[in-house]
This record gives sequence, structure tokens and C-alpha cells, in this order.
Amino acid sequence: MSAAASPGGEGEASECKLVILGLPWATTQQSLEEFFSKLGNVTKAAIMKDHLSGRSRGFGFVTFSTKEEAARVVGMTHEVDGRRIEARVALPKGDTPRAEGTSVGGTTRIFVARIPTEVSDEAFRTYFEQFGEIQDSYMPKDHVSREHRGIGFVTYISPDAVDRVMADAHQLEGTTVAIDRATPKDENGAGGGRGG
Repeated sequence: MSAAASPGGEGEASECKLVILGLPWATTQQSLEEFFSKLGNVTKAAIMKDHLSGRSRGFGFVTFSTKEEAARVVGMTHEVDGRRIEARVALPKGDTPRAEGTSVGGTTRIFVARIPTEVSDEAFRTYFEQFGEIQDSYMPKDHVSREHRGIGFVTYISPDAVDRVMADAHQLEGTTVAIDRATPKDENGAGGGRGG
């Protein structure tokens, strides 16, 4: 009996973890943690950074101690460093990782953040179609303003298209957008190969 936590284990933990979308470049891990600590007990906060430049990729993760706290935060509107951001449960239903050994290279879905408001759904899809055949693309809209929220998702037929997208920086309407594979990776890959 090693350090088994609550009986809920992993499922419970994933519901406590939120992905924070649309972060300003200036937001630091510390300011992100401080902001969400006012809303609940934060056990971990991280901003995803570009491996080469070290710059923020415009999104991060915050883990709360309970799923109730996380759910409450998801239902609220947030503004960090003067910018409206969005908090969502990190692992959407239906997007569970396939198998423990699946490499991130196998994913066909990308997440795009910091999309300028001028970009239409059609322009969004057209831009990403140049990298491969698209199965689906969408940009969630704000219920009140009817404008998109500055984020979007693209699902390709082939994972090769995702690799092509990830190989470069991208601009829409003159603004550099942040792109990542939509399947959680670093956070879930910690499972060990050692028996206990």
C-alpha cells in the first residue's frame, strides 16, 4: 500500500484541474496562482511556455484541492492582467487519452488561443486547411456579445497535419496565436513503469 490518495483517485484529480485559456503574455506562474488562490485552494499552477523562446503560449493549468472549487471557478467570469480569460475543466469528456503509451504525436486535434476578434470562422478554417484535411473546426462564442472568445479548436483527419502546424509560429490578422496539441500531455505522462 503505497501512497494511495483518495479512493476517487485520478478521475477526481482530473475534475480538479482546469485549463486557463487566453492568458496575457505578461502573466507569470506566480500571478496566475495568486489570482486563483482568491477563489479556492490552489495545489498547483503552471503556465505553458514555448520550449525554444521560453515565452508564454497563452494558456496554463490550475489545480484546486476539490472538484467543487474547480466547478465554481469554471462557472465564473475572470479577468487577469486586464484581459478576459476562460477557465475550463482540463480534460473534456470524450477527450480522454487513448492509452497510456500513446505519444502526443498521435493526436489529431489542436487548440488555438489569442485569436483576434476580426477572424471569422471561415477565415479560421481556411488558414488551417493549408496544413491538412480538416474534420472539424470551431471557435466558441460568447453568449452575450456573440463574438468568439479568442480561442478555437481544429481537428484534422491525420496527425501529420498537427505536426506540420506545430513546426511553425502562426499569425492571424497580424497577431501571433498560441497553438498546442489539444490532448493533455506533460501533465498526464507521469505514470511510472516501475512496479510497487
